[in-house]
Amino acid sequence: MAIEHDAITNAELHEPKGVSAASDNQIYLADGLGSGAWSDNIQNTHGDMVITGSSTATAVTAASDATLSTDSDYTKITAGWTLAHGEGITFNTDEIIVPTLGHYYLAFWATVKVPTTNNFIGVKYAVNDTTPYSSRKIIGQSQTANDYLNLSGVGIVTSLTANDTVSLYIAGSKSDNLIVQEAGLVCLLLHPGS
Repeated sequence: MAIEHDAITNAELHEPKGVSAASDNQIYLADGLGSGAWSDNIQNTHGDMVITGSSTATAVTAASDATLSTDSDYTKITAGWTLAHGEGITFNTDEIIVPTLGHYYLAFWATVKVPTTNNFIGVKYAVNDTTPYSSRKIIGQSQTANDYLNLSGVGIVTSLTANDTVSLYIAGSKSDNLIVQEAGLVCLLLHPGS
């Protein structure tokens, strides 16, 4: 005689079908067609890398493009990054590594010391250190020598794949030794898959 699911005793309960194929902290997502797959839980896929109290300069040459839109004018920000927090997100020296295919939310902030007066500064993110970099950029301008710029921005990056990296690049309208003293890059999985 069959037992209805609502009458099963605790001793007869079992894990959901396919659970042995799931990774740690994954959840089951239905596909609306009577099936589904195990996927990363968006609540546990987030992280941030930070720069704290750095005095190391990033040398930039004067941009060939006054609008700071040309990717070849940008130099990777490498000095002083550390992983502040990682839950599913990992870190490699100066870049965040995403664990799974999906859409990600990025938030960036920085305090940049700009030695040269009237220097326009731009920041873009890059995926896998390849061009084209982000079409959006954050721009600020120094007013005096050794001015401090506070830059910040947010965006959504679609269709990153497992093990893609996200890093930050900086450019200036003038040759300079820019010091990114404090900074943070937050990455959060919004939607797993495509």
